[in-house]
This record gives sequence, C-alpha cells and structure tokens, in this order.
Amino acid sequence: MDQDTYIRLTPGAKRAVLAANACMFLCTVIYTFAIPIAMPKLLIYYDLMKYQALLAGCVSILNTVFTLVGGRLGDLIGRKKLAVAAILARAAVQLACVFRPSAPVFIGLYLSMGLTTGLLNSMHYSVISDICTQQEKPRIMGLFGTLNGVAMLIGIFGGGIIVDLVGPFNLFAFFVPLGVVSALLFAKFFVTKVSAGVRGMDVPGIVLIAAGLGLITVWCNLGTAASPFSAVGVALLAAFAVVLFFLLRYERGKSDGVLSLQLFRNRFFVTSFLVGMLINPMVVLCSSTLSMFGQITMGLSASIVGTLALPKNIIFFILPTFMGVWLSKDLRRYGTIMLACGLTIALGSVSAIFWNASTPLLAIYLTMLLFGVGTSCQVCFIQPYLQLSVHPEHIGSAGAMASFASAVGGIITNAVYSISYNAKYAELVTGGKGTLGQAVGFSFRSVAILSLIFGALICVCYKLFYVDPTSVDPRSMDD
Repeated sequence: MDQDTYIRLTPGAKRAVLAANACMFLCTVIYTFAIPIAMPKLLIYYDLMKYQALLAGCVSILNTVFTLVGGRLGDLIGRKKLAVAAILARAAVQLACVFRPSAPVFIGLYLSMGLTTGLLNSMHYSVISDICTQQEKPRIMGLFGTLNGVAMLIGIFGGGIIVDLVGPFNLFAFFVPLGVVSALLFAKFFVTKVSAGVRGMDVPGIVLIAAGLGLITVWCNLGTAASPFSAVGVALLAAFAVVLFFLLRYERGKSDGVLSLQLFRNRFFVTSFLVGMLINPMVVLCSSTLSMFGQITMGLSASIVGTLALPKNIIFFILPTFMGVWLSKDLRRYGTIMLACGLTIALGSVSAIFWNASTPLLAIYLTMLLFGVGTSCQVCFIQPYLQLSVHPEHIGSAGAMASFASAVGGIITNAVYSISYNAKYAELVTGGKGTLGQAVGFSFRSVAILSLIFGALICVCYKLFYVDPTSVDPRSMDD
C-alpha cells in the first residue's frame, strides 16, 4: 500500500488498535472452535439432535449473508462504528445464553451469534489493511495466524475442559470480557475511515443471496419428509437455479453490487477466493464434525475431544509467524505456500476417511499435524495475496468476499454433511437399524472425502490461476 493510503496512527494508538483487533479476533476464533465442543450436550439438553444439521445450515446462511453486509457496511460507515456495535451486540447475546433460556429463545440467540459474527468476519484483516503498510502486512498477518492457532488451542482444548467442569451454558460467559475490552479499545483509539468511492447497500442482491441459500438449506434438510431428489426436492433445486440466474444477471450489471463481481477479473483475487472456498471442508473436519464424531461416534469426553485437534493447533501456533517472515523476503514463495496447502490437506483427508469408532487416538493426532501445516499455509496466503492487488477503497468489500468464499465452502460442506446425516439418521436411528454414532461417523467420512477432493483442487487452481506477484504489477489488475 502506498504511504498515503493507510491511516496514520501514533505508535501507541496503533498498538492499541492491533490489540483491539486481536481481542476481537480471539473472541471470534475461540467461539468458532469452542461452541462445537459444547453443541452435542446443548442439543441433547434441548432434545434437538434431529435438527442438528438444519441449525448448522441456518447459522451458515446468516454468517454468509452478513459477512457480505459487514464488508460493505465497514466501507460505508467506517469500521470503527461497525466493530463496536457488533462486538457489544454479540457479547450481550452470549451473556444471555448463560441463563439457560428456553429452547426457542436459545435457538434465536444462537442464530443471532451467527449474524453478529458474520458482520465481523472480514473486519480483522481489513483493520490490518487500514493501519499497516504493504511491507508490514505479511509480518502482522503471520502474527495473527499464530494468534489464530492460540485461539484454536484455547477454543477446542479449553472449551472441552470448561464444558466438562462447569457445563456448556457457562462456556458463553468466557467470551464476554474479551468482547468488552475489544470494543473499548476500538472506541478510544481507532479512527473511522469511510471509503468515498463506495455506494449504498445492495439490498436486492442481499435478498436474492439469502433466498438462494435458504432454498438450498431446506433442500439439504428435507430428511424424512422427502428425498432430496423427489418432486419436492427437484422443485427446490429449480427454484434455487432461478434465484441464482436472476442474482448473477442483476449483479453483473452493477459496479457496486454486494458480490463485487468486477473483482473476478483480477486473477490474484480469483486465486485467493478459490483457496478460501476450498479449505472449508478441512476446517469443518477439524472442528464441529470432529467434535460430533469424537463424542457421539467414539464415545469420548468433551475434554478428550478437545485434545484431538491439539497437534494441528500447536503447528498453527508456531508456523505462521515464521512463514510470514519467510514469505516477506521473497513474494515468489506464495506459489510454494499455495501448493503446500493443497497437498497437506489432501494427504490428511485420505487418513481421516478411514477413521471409525476404534481408531487409535495417535492416528488422529498424526493426521492433525498435516492439517496444521495446511491451515498455516492458507492463513499466510489468502488475505495477503489478495491484498497485493486490491485498491485500498475496495479492501473492505474484497475482504468480505474472501470471507464469503469460506462461507460458500461452508454451504457446500454443510450440504454434504446435512444430506448424508439426514439420510443415515432416517435409516439407522428412526428406522431402528443402527445408532446415532454410526450416522455421525458416516457424515464425518463424507466431509473427509469432500476435503480430499477440495485439497486436490487447490493444486489444480495453482496451475490454472496462480500469478507470480513479482512477474507483474499486482495493483494494475484492479484497474
């Protein structure tokens, strides 16, 4: 970034804003990885296991739609106002969950957390882009990659211990202090920056996206009501195709659409978008599906399940900082990192496909080391590579689109999980032919297969789309 395009802050204010950003980031990541540990007990408490996939799908819709809304709002009204409001709203919702609300109220609160988290999804890296120079970004983002690893360690391992010791509801209380500290630091030290070239909110585009995602979620969760390929299922798919057609037609004619389709002319952005989308099955495999698999299929306690991804998170704790420094010395290494990301995800997924109720814990721990390398690679690649070529005025929207890519991957992953889970639940549990653990195990293997395919596709994308940033002027691609 040129010297006159980022927000100049005093060194003390800059450290305070980075600390606020780190607290917000920690709160988001810890929540993302701790709550899946608590969800089996929460769903059993409310007798909602049958609707597990549907709830996940609804949260995914809210997260996806409001990720796009958050990116555009940050550009329109300034990231300071949005961050403070969304952080405090999320903290209030989390605090309300501590008091064991009724099932309908809990569902509403849980969905609200998906909404507020979506608003903040693109904020972390956009704030870094706002206050850091181009030379500082790889190092700072590498540090945030390490922070991500710390948060995942706390979320998965600490979440399991808290759930076993004090129960799943009290877990929500631990997020509130981080949120309050983050909001106070942002309010005092951050400077609002509004992008002059960004127009208003694209409401029709957002409505069409929400409608399309809603149709797909209903289709994935038809369950025992009808087959996904029955007349009802085909009608839902047809309706989705119609909505998608009108969405793309509408967005193609808009220079300021919510999907920012003009960014897809930029190969740097396309490459980052695809990697962000394709890593999602691996992320889900190591978090929510792993928690369900460990507790329901393998019969492990929440504390033990919290250790399963520990090797991955230890790698993720250590590697990104060194990788960011290594990358900043030679930008041609982006290609090496992208390939390593795809290969390690594919290899780890091959192992995960064969896990079952009697799989030794050592085999899971060793596989997680591979996923740790893949996760470290993606966090040092997606946002830094994207921001090489995006104009500062479009950073918020581009960052939101990168987060949207992950959400799109989440929709695909959730579709695979939901269809496989609902089909096996109907056959084994409702039909009395098997157990809930078998249904969860089948769904886990389905996601592992998808993760293998997507890991291989990252390597294909390297061949088709990757551009060496030293061979061209990246910023010229955003003109």
